[in-house]
Amino acid sequence: MRKAPQFCFYWKLAITKLRVDRPFATNGLAVRILMSLVERISAVCNSYCMEQVFENLLAKSSDNFGMVTLSKSGIRQYETSIHNIILLVMKGSLVVSYGFREPVNVTSNYMIVIPANTLFEMSVKTETTFSVIFVRKDLAAAEMPLWNAMIGRARLDTNITALPVDDLLRSVVEQILTYRKAGISIPELYQCKSDEFMVLMRAVYNNSELVDFFNPLASDMIDFKDFVMYNYSRVRNIEEFAKLAGCSVSTFKRRFAEHFPIPAYQWMQIQRSKLILQDLANNILSIKQIAQKHGFASPSHLTRFCRHYFGNSPSAMRHEFDMADKEDREERERRKREAEFE
Repeated sequence: MRKAPQFCFYWKLAITKLRVDRPFATNGLAVRILMSLVERISAVCNSYCMEQVFENLLAKSSDNFGMVTLSKSGIRQYETSIHNIILLVMKGSLVVSYGFREPVNVTSNYMIVIPANTLFEMSVKTETTFSVIFVRKDLAAAEMPLWNAMIGRARLDTNITALPVDDLLRSVVEQILTYRKAGISIPELYQCKSDEFMVLMRAVYNNSELVDFFNPLASDMIDFKDFVMYNYSRVRNIEEFAKLAGCSVSTFKRRFAEHFPIPAYQWMQIQRSKLILQDLANNILSIKQIAQKHGFASPSHLTRFCRHYFGNSPSAMRHEFDMADKEDREERERRKREAEFE
């Protein structure tokens, strides 16, 4: 829960200047300070309330559409719920990033997609009004040819594509706003309009544009276990893994427990030991380079790790690998000579 700024200093200053024994007209400075304080509190409270509206909207799984206006702010973290969402900027500008994808600047009449269960960062450059459109997974699954094309690129693409909003799509959003202003609260109506928005996207954009735009959703369709097996060598700890997956650490641990019999930390340490063993056997990197590659603060930390998992120091293990490799080469040479003699 974010805290509103403290205004004690301004309040005390106003009270100091405000003298009850003076006519009201002579308390002009105090009145101006109080009025400025009221305006500032009002602006901050309004901004705070709208942030809460946005967070509550993301937390819900039943809404199909929402409209939010946020004031200029620094980087804030939010998390989507069980549905993918589209952020469509009506006015203003904001910057969004999640996972290891590059931040994207989303300006007026552009939109981006954010996958379900994703922890994302957002900063608002100027007062911005944007729509939040929920993309139902069952509707997405109906477009299998499109999703199959995206899955083939999901592991390579590190960009978030901001797509220009077609006039037909904007008209759907404006129609929804008209219904909301009229006080119409029929969930089925807004569900139909959200579905209409998705269907229209197929009509106004070509497949290449749609694949680029929806590509981040493909990671959600790849089996989580496959994702872990494909990417564990790219990260050094659970925090980096969760960031790569585009979710919070707690969500990552929960999903990990659903697919693996041991905790994520323990599993990653085992995989880390295998990679270290491979580097020691290859004899390409120095001990210091291996320590740096696998995120150890110093070679001595790597030594403690190896003694714990292998019962020996890295240098001793490398020597054993070298001796075994030498014996193997000598054995091959011996067999080769025997074969030539025969």
